[in-house]
Order: sequence, then C-alpha cells, then structure tokens
Amino acid sequence: MSGQTEERVEVLWTSTGTDTIRVSITNTNTGCSQDTFFVVSIVKAIKPKIASFGNQNILCKGDSRGLECLTDAQSYQWKRNGKIIDGAKDKIYLAFEAGEYTVHIKSGICEGESEILKLIEYDNPKPSILGDKEVVS
Repeated sequence: MSGQTEERVEVLWTSTGTDTIRVSITNTNTGCSQDTFFVVSIVKAIKPKIASFGNQNILCKGDSRGLECLTDAQSYQWKRNGKIIDGAKDKIYLAFEAGEYTVHIKSGICEGESEILKLIEYDNPKPSILGDKEVVS
C-alpha cells in the first residue's frame, strides 16, 4: 500500500472478493484520532474482445469492414489509432479507413478496453482482358 502518510492512498488487489479498509486519521497537534472503515468489492476487470466481419483484417481501398465487440456492455466507444471516433457508440462499427481499432466498454461500475485490431488497406486489383477482344454475335 502506498501513500500511508498522505491524503491519497493507493491499494493494489491481486484477487477478487470483498474486503475492509481501515483509515485512521490522527491530529498531530492534539493526538486525537478517528478510525473509519470502508467495505470494498473487488471485481474482475472487463477485457472486451473485438473481431472483424469475416475474421479478416483486410480493407480493400474504397470499401468498408464491419467490426464487432464480442462482449456485451451498457456502453461502447470505438477508437482509431488511440483517438475517440465521434458517434461510434454501438456494439458494431463500420470502418472505412485502415488503422488500429479498439473499443472501450462500460458495464455497471466496471470498464475496460480491448486489444488492438489492425485493419490494413490494400489496393484493388486492376482487371485486364486477355485474348481476342472482338465479340461475335
């Protein structure tokens, strides 16, 4: 535990469950002290998973790729290259640009952010016609 002599205290838990924290405050001038107890619940962090439609991270130039958060939540916020995408607050997001996508979700008091899903853009192939170009009807 850090911050034992400061106004702010940080506690790091390594497992889930319920525990009690005792905070003691002592007036250094008078020696008077007061204890306060807090009951805290430690819950598992949410680690959302995302996938692209078709499970491909390929984005053809001028096309789009659907991205989906596979974790149910109360709210969603998609990001591209670490920046919030305005209005992208649904479970599914339609991406039109290459980049590194994540989704930040909230469910109750818990929240979490997904791993990065990288979309890579490729040029479309250039069609060519080989052989006789004359059509007989």
